[in-house]
Amino acid sequence: MFIFVTAHTKTFLFKKNTMKGLLSAIILTLFLTRAVAQIACPPGYMERNVKCNGKIGAKCVPENYTCNKCWILDFAPCPGRKLGGSWFYGSYEKALKAANKESSNWHDGKCTWYDNTNFTIYIDDEKYCSAAPDGNVAVKNDLLSKIKPFLQRYKAEITNYQRYFNGQPYKPGAVTKEYQTQLKQAEDNVSRLEAMTNNLNDNNLAEIENMFNDMQREEQNLKQSDANFRNNTNASRQEEINNQQAEQTKRQNEQRLENQRKTQEKIDAQMADISRKSKAQAEVASTIVDGLGSMMNTYLVNQAKRSIAEDNRKRSQKFEELKRQVQSEEGELVDCSSCNGEGYDRCNTCSSNGKKTCGVCYGKAGENCAVCKGSGTYAVGSTTLSCTSCFGKGKISCTSCGNTGESLCIICNGLGKTQCIHCSGTGQEFKRSYSRRY
Repeated sequence: MFIFVTAHTKTFLFKKNTMKGLLSAIILTLFLTRAVAQIACPPGYMERNVKCNGKIGAKCVPENYTCNKCWILDFAPCPGRKLGGSWFYGSYEKALKAANKESSNWHDGKCTWYDNTNFTIYIDDEKYCSAAPDGNVAVKNDLLSKIKPFLQRYKAEITNYQRYFNGQPYKPGAVTKEYQTQLKQAEDNVSRLEAMTNNLNDNNLAEIENMFNDMQREEQNLKQSDANFRNNTNASRQEEINNQQAEQTKRQNEQRLENQRKTQEKIDAQMADISRKSKAQAEVASTIVDGLGSMMNTYLVNQAKRSIAEDNRKRSQKFEELKRQVQSEEGELVDCSSCNGEGYDRCNTCSSNGKKTCGVCYGKAGENCAVCKGSGTYAVGSTTLSCTSCFGKGKISCTSCGNTGESLCIICNGLGKTQCIHCSGTGQEFKRSYSRRY
């Protein structure tokens, strides 16, 4: 069984049953305990061996300090040798673990290269070297190197928090008050730590370090409070946005229903107008047909009726098309641009007169007979005969035009106008619009 005794500079291994070794260990431990009493490391620092100017001595090093293989484990050389063994580690704990493992492989009397019962663990880092006996200069410099960048970063964070806080038009009650208090406290703590850091000394070293540690925890708490405030603010803003969107949707639906109502009213009015105009045009056509018998012979009457019936068919078909467009398409009824809403155009055949020269008598009906000169008779020698041209009437008679010399125009059926080919006699056309129908 073995006993390990760790000093500031060296660690020795003795057999328990070796009294000489045990006595030496006790004396060495008492000596080192006395030496340790002269060094008081502040919180967060541990006494460790540091190589300064080629010499190894006890200094204050941050607790659990890690680096890139700056911790050195040295074993003393075996008797008769000048060099022992050295290994490099990233932390004191790893070096000590390796030393203990190496020491457990020690065999009495078999030291061939280095003495694995006699080792030293130290750090080769000049920033922990200090002329002061207690090593506080290095501690102070190390602490300042941590506090200064922290304060710079923390002040910027607080400024950003305040800028965001002040820029919010709506702030939740309880969360806002707590967060505002934390921001003010953080500002005060930063100012206080800055003032104390500018007057760093041995008397306030521990207090400054404790305050620094507290402020690091405070930073994390402030981040969480800021996140809570943002979440509450965003939630409130989102609720407001949702309410606005709901109100907008409501207004849009109301507008859509109102537009639907107006559109339906417009459609109903246009449908009623179509029905009225359709009946009016049908009555006009019926009046024309009823009057044809007194003005035309049977052949012409039948021909006019067929023409009017065809016009009526086209007009009815056009009215049905207009109804469909009014109900299913976006637009409105307007007067036909060709006939200005009349439904008819000027008849060029009769020059809009509705009558033309009789094609049978060529307009001479009622005039004196050219054969008998209006006498109704003519003499052949001593004999007087009845005029065979005018049948003794002395006037030209025409049954086709009723002795008027005129006949109704068969193109326009005496109306003096023909059905508009653009609106088929409806007087209306559908004007499309491309606005959205709700």
